[in-house]
Amino acid sequence: MRNRLAYLQMDTSGANASEILSLQEQLKEKEEDYTDTLIDQKIDELERQNDLAAEQRERQISLMEWQLKNDKDSGRISQNAYDILNSAFDDKGNLIEGSKLDVLIQETNKKIWDWHAGGQADCCASRILY
Repeated sequence: MRNRLAYLQMDTSGANASEILSLQEQLKEKEEDYTDTLIDQKIDELERQNDLAAEQRERQISLMEWQLKNDKDSGRISQNAYDILNSAFDDKGNLIEGSKLDVLIQETNKKIWDWHAGGQADCCASRILY
């Protein structure tokens, strides 16, 4: 089709003007159809990737839920919390600087202040801790 159009366009007499216009329109329609097909294929591919990612997330969530239930059932979470609290205070009941609990508190406070500094908070940061 392109070859025929190029051949007809070399004719300067104007005798083939209507055929040239017709071929140009047909060529334009074919190009648009091809572009639409490519776009549809890309959309289908993105939908497949999205579906696959959603399935993977569901499997990850299921696995994490199973692991959490297993950790709860085995007492592992309770033991970790006990260990953190038990090693956080000295004999006088003072928080030991650098203990796991102290580090967790500092990390949490930093996140709160970073969040606060970013203009994200409408309320007092202390409400998050208590």
